[in-house]
Amino acid sequence: MIGLKTALKNSLDSVRRVRINNILISEDWAAVHFYTVETDAENHKDAFNHMQFLHFVEDGDGVKVDMCWAK
Repeated sequence: MIGLKTALKNSLDSVRRVRINNILISEDWAAVHFYTVETDAENHKDAFNHMQFLHFVEDGDGVKVDMCWAK
């Protein structure tokens, strides 16, 4: 889970924080509910909800994501 959180953080602006709320896993699918928190120049914070759906496949000795949808 730490790798997923780091990947999400790296894909967003540095002014945002990522908070993973819930991860549901069924066979080779995962649904991730998370929210980002933005802080503006006046130190006001806004939170935004996100859902991401991931499909995993075997890749040699590891696993990789081959499909991803965000909502």
